[in-house]
Amino acid sequence: MIVKPDYTRRKIGSKLLEEAERLMARSGVTELILYVHHENKVGVSFYRKKGFICKGNNDDHLIMARKYET
Repeated sequence: MIVKPDYTRRKIGSKLLEEAERLMARSGVTELILYVHHENKVGVSFYRKKGFICKGNNDDHLIMARKYET
């Protein structure tokens, strides 16, 4: 998910993630794994605040994950 810099800090990322989580819940998804560029400090902070934890790294990206209850 990418939000253009001009549109950050407007809760757009939070709304997009919330909608994705609603769709995942309906589909029975129990874990979301995403890759965040290690230099994207804003993105890493955003996902950590949303409950994601770092599971490792892959070249230039951190692998972040969050489990959901069914």
